[in-house]
Amino acid sequence: ISMVGMAQLSNGTLLSTLPLSPPVDDDLATLNQETVAMKYAFIDRKLRKPLHELEDLLCVSFLALSLTESSSVLLPTSTSLLIENMKVMGDRCSWAILIYQAKSIQHARSVCENSDIRSAAVQCNSVSEAFLNLQKKGLQIPRILLYREILPISSNYQRLLIVSSDVSLNKFDPNEFLKLVHCSFFPHAPPILAQPLLQNNYPCPQYGEGDINHNFFFTSPWSAYNSSSTLASACGMISQRAMFSIDGEFFQWFVRRVLAPRKLQLAALRYESDIGLERTWCVAARAFTINVLRLHKGHVPCLIITSKGTSVQLTLTVEQEQLQKLIAQKKIQLVTNKTNENYRGNSDRERAVLQQFKELYPNWCLKDNAMEYTNPIGEVGYSFKKSKRAHRRCVTQRELQKIHKAK
Repeated sequence: ISMVGMAQLSNGTLLSTLPLSPPVDDDLATLNQETVAMKYAFIDRKLRKPLHELEDLLCVSFLALSLTESSSVLLPTSTSLLIENMKVMGDRCSWAILIYQAKSIQHARSVCENSDIRSAAVQCNSVSEAFLNLQKKGLQIPRILLYREILPISSNYQRLLIVSSDVSLNKFDPNEFLKLVHCSFFPHAPPILAQPLLQNNYPCPQYGEGDINHNFFFTSPWSAYNSSSTLASACGMISQRAMFSIDGEFFQWFVRRVLAPRKLQLAALRYESDIGLERTWCVAARAFTINVLRLHKGHVPCLIITSKGTSVQLTLTVEQEQLQKLIAQKKIQLVTNKTNENYRGNSDRERAVLQQFKELYPNWCLKDNAMEYTNPIGEVGYSFKKSKRAHRRCVTQRELQKIHKAK
């Protein structure tokens, strides 16, 4: 794919209409990309002077709206699920809604005008029309491009809680989750990345269920492992597919600097995958905490909350059902078009993007033979720190704010 001028995908879509990163400064172009990203981390920190005190927590939802009429009346829509999740979170966070799939800009705006959404959201908008057109043509937009869309609003918050549109918080306790995130390893600072366990209520292989290296994302292996005595554990990988919490400063740096290379964004868009991201950010978080935040080496960069009261449910929505049908159709098309020079099977497409991460970040992106060492309940799980309670002397940022307001 050409990096100059009107770069085009194989389907003829003009990438010049999409908000991709500008080229890297000439004086940094010859440096190792990890060095470039870390250099910018120090520069950004010196320039980062908030005009006001940062808010505590921003909840983010990437929302896909139905493109066609559904015959199912039993399945919830992503919009109805979002409204229920807003009620569960209550006043624990403000909401930013990014609609990345809709029939039109007007369709997206009509959802933002919903009274329940408007009352809780500090921002609700859609991606550009160019992105919407890609989605309508069946091209899936990877998260590494969607994250860029929420950079301005997220800069006002200390942490983000990013919730996928097919996740239900019906049985989720936000107070317990946030307490364990902040206080599991007190007096160390909270982790850079954290996620709850997943309860998979319908077949959804893209979340990694059944993969022995990623089984620690789900509730059942933990029940067999320790009968709930462990409430939180360090881990070597965090999934972006369902729900996760991330430090606000790290999010700004990671999206603006680590995910910035244009060839990475173009590959992710062309092959509809950003699989290497999850292999990269925990090691990048370790480098960030040691070199930039100057935190003690005992700090845990990536944490999984294993308490039963904080697990979330994956719910089959109308939009998710439509997506699964689209994926099945595209698989058939790929098989029948093997003679096309642009043909790549699913695994080949993912490897093409993963290879970009490996080349750009050879020390941060986990190698294939290192995946088994990310699992805190695997054969090497004993090496990961675990917590059985939230420290009594720990006070969360929200609790501190309440104390200050009371005074």
